Amino acid sequence: MVFILPYIGVILTVMYSQCWCGNEIVDQSEKMSYAIYSSEWVDGDLSHKKLINMYISLTKKPLAISLGGGITIATLPVFVRIIKSTYSAFTILQRFQ
Repeated sequence: MVFILPYIGVILTVMYSQCWCGNEIVDQSEKMSYAIYSSEWVDGDLSHKKLINMYISLTKKPLAISLGGGITIATLPVFVRIIKSTYSAFTILQRFQ
């Protein structure tokens, strides 16, 4: 049991860092279309306005890091669900021992 605790700590740290980065990517990409719209595009020429319109339409759906072949995305709430599910499974297995 003593040897498995550092391993669990490393796995939790790696999972948390990936979910935190995924959460940041989702948050920042959600702000992207508003940031593009807030730029000074009104005074630009027609081709510039078309490009801004295209960028806004492309950034409406936020970027995300997929987990499990696209089953879910890496965010902090997903990390919490993984920890809760793992702990539940662990306690059930401990009862049967």
